[in-house]
Amino acid sequence: MYKSLKDIKSKGYTILKKVINKKQCEDLVKELNKITKIRLKKNEYVGNNEYLILHNYFTYKSSFLKLLCLKKVNEILNKLIDEDYVLISSSARNRFKNDLVKKKIRATGGLGWHTDTRYLQGKKMNPSLRYLVIIALEDFNKFNASTLIIPRSHKKNNRPLREKNYKNSKKIFLDKGSVVIFDSALWHKAGDPTENSRWAIFSSYGPWYFKPYFQFDKIMAKSFKNLTKLQKKIFHFNTTPPTKFNSSDIATLRKI
Repeated sequence: MYKSLKDIKSKGYTILKKVINKKQCEDLVKELNKITKIRLKKNEYVGNNEYLILHNYFTYKSSFLKLLCLKKVNEILNKLIDEDYVLISSSARNRFKNDLVKKKIRATGGLGWHTDTRYLQGKKMNPSLRYLVIIALEDFNKFNASTLIIPRSHKKNNRPLREKNYKNSKKIFLDKGSVVIFDSALWHKAGDPTENSRWAIFSSYGPWYFKPYFQFDKIMAKSFKNLTKLQKKIFHFNTTPPTKFNSSDIATLRKI
C-alpha cells in the first residue's frame, strides 16, 4: 500500500494488479451488456455509438456493489482522504464503435484532455480532494480505447488544452481485473474508439462533505435493504444533511 501511496503522490497514479479474477470480470461484462439492452428497450440514456455509459449500473445487481468497496482500494482511499470518504459518482463505460445506439446523442465525460479536480476562482485546489478509480473488466491495450494520461501532470496548476497533442502522454495498459487509482488533477482523456470492446468501471471518491452526482442514499434505500456499514458510508447514508431543524442532533457527519 505504501508504494501505491508514494506513486500517487509522485507520478499521480498507481496500478494494482489482479484485484478481481478474470472469470468474475467476464461475468460482470455479460451483466453490463444485459443492462445496456434493458436500458435501450426502455429508451433510457446509454451514451452514444462511440461511448456506452451506464450511470449507477450497480442498482441492477448486488454483485456490482463489491466493485465500489474493494479492500485494497478502500485501504488506499482511507489514507489518501480519510475513513469518512464517500462516492461522488460511478459509471460503467465502454469506449468503442457500436451499432447499438442509433440516435446521435452526446456522450458526456472523458473526451479531450481534462482533469476531474476542482478550481476556485480559477485556481486549482491543493491538495486534490478527489481520486478516480478505474477497474478494467476487459484488457486495456493498444487495440482499444485505453485511457491516456500525462504522468506527474497533477503537479501543474494550469488546465490542459483539450485538443492538444501532448508528446509526453502515455496509454494505461491493464489486464482485466486490474485497477488504476489516480489523482483527479492528473491530466487524462479517453482513448480513440475502435471496434474492440473495453468495459471498465469509473468511480470518483472524495471527502464526506462533497456533493454526489446523485442522491445515493435514496436510490440505494429503494434498491437494497441489506447494505454493509462500508456501503452505507460511501452512499452518503451518514453524511446527508438532516431534515429536522427542531432537534439538538443536526450533525451532517454521523457514524452508523
